[in-house]
Amino acid sequence: MLLPGASMQISFLKDLAMLRSPTSSYTFLSYLHEHNRLVTFINRGSFIPSRREYSDYLIWAAEKVAREPGVSVHYGERVLSIQSDGLVVSVTSLSESGHPVKRVRRGKHLVIAPGGTPRVPPSLSALAVRAPSRIIHTSVYAHRIDGIMHDILSGIIFKRPSTTTGSGSTNFRPVRIAVVGSGQSAAEVLLDIQARLSAFPPPVPSSEHSVPSSHSVDLIIHRGSLKPSDDSPFANEIFDPASTDFFFSLNSKEARSEVKREYENTNYGVVNPNTLAKIYERIYDQKVEDGAHARGAPSDALKTPRINILRYRTIAAATQYCTSDSSSDVAPIANRASSHSHGSLTLTLQHVLGSDPLFETRSYDAIIIGTGYERHSWINLLDYKDFGHVFGLTNPVSNGGSEIVQKDEPSPDSQLGTHAPLLVTPPWTATESTAVSVSRPSSAQGSVVSVTHGTLLYPGETIETRSEPIQPPMEQGEIHQSKDQLFTDSIDEMSAATEPAEDVTAIESPLDKIRISRAYRLLPVEEDLVGDTRRNFLPRIYIQGIAEETHGMSETLLSILSVRSEEVVNDLFEGVVRDCIFTKPNDEPATS
Repeated sequence: MLLPGASMQISFLKDLAMLRSPTSSYTFLSYLHEHNRLVTFINRGSFIPSRREYSDYLIWAAEKVAREPGVSVHYGERVLSIQSDGLVVSVTSLSESGHPVKRVRRGKHLVIAPGGTPRVPPSLSALAVRAPSRIIHTSVYAHRIDGIMHDILSGIIFKRPSTTTGSGSTNFRPVRIAVVGSGQSAAEVLLDIQARLSAFPPPVPSSEHSVPSSHSVDLIIHRGSLKPSDDSPFANEIFDPASTDFFFSLNSKEARSEVKREYENTNYGVVNPNTLAKIYERIYDQKVEDGAHARGAPSDALKTPRINILRYRTIAAATQYCTSDSSSDVAPIANRASSHSHGSLTLTLQHVLGSDPLFETRSYDAIIIGTGYERHSWINLLDYKDFGHVFGLTNPVSNGGSEIVQKDEPSPDSQLGTHAPLLVTPPWTATESTAVSVSRPSSAQGSVVSVTHGTLLYPGETIETRSEPIQPPMEQGEIHQSKDQLFTDSIDEMSAATEPAEDVTAIESPLDKIRISRAYRLLPVEEDLVGDTRRNFLPRIYIQGIAEETHGMSETLLSILSVRSEEVVNDLFEGVVRDCIFTKPNDEPATS
């Protein structure tokens, strides 16, 4: 996140090009040299740039790419589907700026690199949909927090009548914000929220008998403490290019899972030690002020927003209560068109160790979710009815999942060697989950009456749960194009009509299998059926940044981005040459 003062957690040498080509004009050093900051950056004595500077480097590189001959870059578009006739790939996208327009672009090959989709705890998912202005994920925090804090400030003002003049005075109630998560993003948001609350007017009791309190931010974590990230030299080797070969060569799902568990403390659910030190120091300062306040000495205990870490807690339920009653001394948030922005958000927290009390209820003005990302929604972009089955996807929406096995990719000639592709686990089997099947009468209408497992239930509905996975909804994807892929645009100037999503009712299909090569290429299934497009499928489809299950911990990070890109480009051109050698002019497979 681009928060004030935030630094990268990786050396500038692991940029977009350095590990692949140190003399490239796209390196971070080239960026510094072009901006006449190379010497001053060296004088800093650190390999770690600020996130603000690195963000500007990425913008500079993107602008530089857009100026390359033959490159066409399009922003502000959401990919709806990917299709193919076996000869070319068609990508349908929707412009989300200005007048909505659907566009279809066609090319010989495709790279899919959609990034991550925010992961929201099931207990918060339904409420997050109903109150999007009060519950946000850290992925949008930097863009949304200013508006949220403005709305909160507008809503905490109340009038206290004067006993002497009758004119009254303006006072402020305490603000409470929750941050959910135990990783780096949650920790940084915690510090940023406290700093923002420090700019709020100090709270004043609504009556002479009210207990004074300060603004506060609660960090809700399921463990006993925040854990430091391991960035020691030996641990960091898991992000080396050679580690990708090692991880991919492991011959079982269990072995890969074990390696991932061993190195989770390098990246998942952990916090940079410097950030931990800042949080601990702030909490210690609170204790100093509390001690002074208890003695009656001058203190800022009620002026400084408090940080509370709620340990061993999980969210059991989430509700929203409206405070639109004009008789209330706390005014609702002002100038909001949506009624579900009014009122407080209430979380029921459960102590995971069974301590007394087992449950507790806390109310908040806003909730920030910092529980990471899932990186499998790209699967839903493939058009199952068209060519998804080429890669083993046979059923839309109600797909059942897969298991990871190792298999060799057939080669058109033994002299070219073989790859050792693995089956990628689709998103709904990445973690254990519960399948939810909802039966809704055709006459069911009206408001939500309850929330179970994050599923909205309407009057007359019943719910059935099973120990099977369920597929998440399709999310936005991005298509990265290469100038060598010879894409041509075909634009349909049509109005964007959004079709209703298909209801998920049950999981009945057999396991689907998705195969991927070491060079990140999706591989058609082994069967070579007569008349099926699988035997004549020419486009080469690659994925980037979303194959951690098969390629290891560095897959979602910047560490080997430049190396991954080189591997994809090399495989693409080697494949094009190979297809030309082993394919007849009529596109029939060559025979020896």
